[in-house]
Amino acid sequence: MLNLRWRDNYQDRLRLSFKLGRELIQFDNNEPILESINTWTALFYKNDRYKLYERDIAQLHLSKDVLHGLNARIFGRYATRRSMSKNTDFSFFSKEELFENNAPFPFEEEDFFPENNAAILGIGFTYRPRLKYMTLGKRKINLGSNYPRFHVDYTKGLTTLDSDVDFDKIVFQVSDDFLKLNRFGYLKYRLKYGQFLNEAKLGFMDQFHFMGNEGNFAGTSRNLNRYRLNTNYEFSSTLPFFASHMEWHLDGFLWDRIPYLKRLAFNTIVGYNGLNRTDLNYSEFILGLDNIGFGIFRMFRVDYIWAIQDGGFKDHRIQFGITSSVGS
Repeated sequence: MLNLRWRDNYQDRLRLSFKLGRELIQFDNNEPILESINTWTALFYKNDRYKLYERDIAQLHLSKDVLHGLNARIFGRYATRRSMSKNTDFSFFSKEELFENNAPFPFEEEDFFPENNAAILGIGFTYRPRLKYMTLGKRKINLGSNYPRFHVDYTKGLTTLDSDVDFDKIVFQVSDDFLKLNRFGYLKYRLKYGQFLNEAKLGFMDQFHFMGNEGNFAGTSRNLNRYRLNTNYEFSSTLPFFASHMEWHLDGFLWDRIPYLKRLAFNTIVGYNGLNRTDLNYSEFILGLDNIGFGIFRMFRVDYIWAIQDGGFKDHRIQFGITSSVGS
């Protein structure tokens, strides 16, 4: 695989990448399963959750700040895509057991799609009002903004060059990783709406996918992109959707008002994840504690999650995790 990247930190923050060759890739481009974690669980617990397909790809990607606070990106890709089968059951333990096959839910056979060609063009914009920055010589360093980010992405499956796809999809998104609420802490949120304008021909990997949490961990940087109690590809679809992810970090506002317990210096978190479609209404309610530990080593988090689907109880669970707040 040839993978070339070029970037600068000058005023227009130009980014250029070129990819050529053969690769194995997850059906969800967001890579819901991390390679390091999957390797560990596969070797030691006989739990391989990777869902991969093979593609021969030529891709060019360009991004650039066209105005202050406004970034534009465009990519073109041509790929031959084919299904893959797992050809080993090696692990350190449970040698008599077999790995789960490579077919994502709800498919059962690994060769569930035929080899196909896909010519795809994408364009997107991200805008953040009143973005602050500083300059060092010719370099430009963004310092953030009190306003959210606004995203729009349009993807077109082309019928040219013997391509087997023909679709149009668009996604709108608003997000903020640190909305200050003064003494009430801060809020993190991500709101997303997506719709296919045309779905004449497409593959499973071209659908809308919603990241799950098969590792059953809490407190990672992916919390605003995933659902905590469902598996990957469980909600994959071409239907229009509205997705919402929110975390309210109360810091010490609530915990510090409880006598004796405030000495522990834990922080309270209240969260919500939702997914709404014409065929689905799914919600997760989250109550958690962060900043767990001692001294400067306050890196642990524990969450209780309760989920309902279409008006009825679905699941509940306690999840533990490690955050990045060491030394806070």
